[in-house]
Order: sequence, then C-alpha cells, then structure tokens
Amino acid sequence: MKLKVGCLTLGLILHHHAFAEESEPVKPTFNGAISVVSAYVSRGGTNSPENSDAVIQGSLSAGYNGFYAYYWFSKLGYSIKELQGGHAKSADYYEHDLFLGYASRYKQIDYNLFTAIYFYPGAKHSTGVETGIDLSTKLSERNDRVKLSLMTYVNDVYYNNKWDTYMTVGYDYPFNDKWNIDFTAGFSYFQDKGKYEGDLFLNTKKDFAFRHLTTKINRKLFENTNAWIQYIVGGENRAGIDQKNMVVAGIKYSF
Repeated sequence: MKLKVGCLTLGLILHHHAFAEESEPVKPTFNGAISVVSAYVSRGGTNSPENSDAVIQGSLSAGYNGFYAYYWFSKLGYSIKELQGGHAKSADYYEHDLFLGYASRYKQIDYNLFTAIYFYPGAKHSTGVETGIDLSTKLSERNDRVKLSLMTYVNDVYYNNKWDTYMTVGYDYPFNDKWNIDFTAGFSYFQDKGKYEGDLFLNTKKDFAFRHLTTKINRKLFENTNAWIQYIVGGENRAGIDQKNMVVAGIKYSF
C-alpha cells in the first residue's frame, strides 16, 4: 500500500503510452499484463515491503485519443482491515488501483496527467486519491530519455496525509532493441498534520526525504514478454528511518 511510501511507483506504476502520428486514424486501445515479482516494494520502502514474498500482479487498460483508464492490482503481505482490528478475509489482502488520465505530447515533451484512486477492501479511511503529472523527453537518436514525475495526495488517509508529495527523476538508456537500463531517484515531501497522524502508520519526523535510488535492467525475452532486475539503494521514510538496500526481480507478459 502507500503508507510509508505514498502511492504506486509507476514504476509504478508508471505505464508507457504510445502517441499516434496525426495522419493515423484514432482507434480505441485495450491492453493488459500479468507480472510475477520477487517482492512488492513501493517507493523505496524496503524495510517493510508491501509484500516481501513473490507475488502475481496484473493490469488492464483502455484508451482513446489520449484519454485512458488503467486498473492495477497486487496481493499484499498484510491487510489494513486486520491491522485496524478487524477480521480480514482473503480479498482484504489486495490492493486495487485505478488511474484516469490524459497522455499526449507538446513539441518534444511527452506528458501524462492523471488522478489515481487506491482501494483496500474492508479497511476504514484507506481509499486514497492522488493527482499527478509525468513528463519525459528524448535526448538523442538512441532514444535515451529523461523523466520527471510528481504526485500529490489530495485527501487524508490512514497511511498518508493530505498534500504528501512524491517526486521521481529518471534516465532511461536503451542499449539495443532487447536491453535497456533505467535509473530513478525518488524524493518525498511530507505533511506532519492530518486526521490520522500519530496513529498506527503515520509518525512524521521528516519534512523532506530522499527515498531511494533504483537501478533497473530490462531484458526483452519475446515479443510480449520482458524480464527485469533492479537494485534499490534505500533512503529514508517519513519517520526518518533508514531503509535497507534490496534486489527485486520480475517477469511481465503483456497482451
């Protein structure tokens, strides 16, 4: 979930959008993916991953003329409902995320404006809403890119305060059509006032924190399948606790 970390990285999360040439007819698109990851780590929270075991994650998306809806789910290693003192069913150990947005290009800059809703079944005060923007641009004919993302919570929830903001700066370099490497640094600005500050998850000691530096190597295996491994250099969480370094790997099939 997004407690010590905010929202899904678009590593989450973040999804890539293809921008059609103006001469091409506009058609609706439908896509999906299934992934298996060795652990679910959100925004550098390596000391307490969302799930420290191997887990299946999935997504579905639909888009038309730049507008899109994107659904993502993952099994968690805990249930917020159970942590709140309730009896959790198996369905309560899942996270469901819905992104609604618009992606396009202005001159040489690709941009993605979105609102994300994070839902945890059975839990109280846990449906988070976050709004954000992704920007990227190509640096050379090799198609290496620099990326910037900014995401801000717009409501108080059990695991985040309103106006908590997460930012990433990244660089992606393709070696060829099968291999690429991605570097991402994450930072957070934390509010120390909120409806649930001082409860189970929120003990804010830091206003600004370096969250992580992640190096990720991707390998295209087949037309619709790629594998990756990443090394996360841990930063700090909102309580000022240093996070450990960690290796995470995964494989993804897109359809």
